[in-house]
Amino acid sequence: MARRKHGHGMSSDRKLLKKVVNYLFKGLGIAAAAGPGAQVIYADLTSGNAQNIGADALYAYTGIGSSGIDFKQTVQGIGAVGGGVLLFWLGSQLARRI
Repeated sequence: MARRKHGHGMSSDRKLLKKVVNYLFKGLGIAAAAGPGAQVIYADLTSGNAQNIGADALYAYTGIGSSGIDFKQTVQGIGAVGGGVLLFWLGSQLARRI
């Protein structure tokens, strides 16, 4: 019967660094994607317009408002979500290679 080969384990410092890098990029990705919505919620709550949060958040991400479609805002909303997803993915790729 052949002897089993035991692989070398990853050091605990390296494991910790991988987790830190992964969670850091995940947090940055979530913050980037949630940025437009968080700004709207904060602005509406401080001005006392809590009933408009839904409509304003929809406008912040899609550009669709009561006056029609604002394509500049649509591109900004898509860019924020796309940037967040990109950071989320980049962190996992980076952590795999540490």
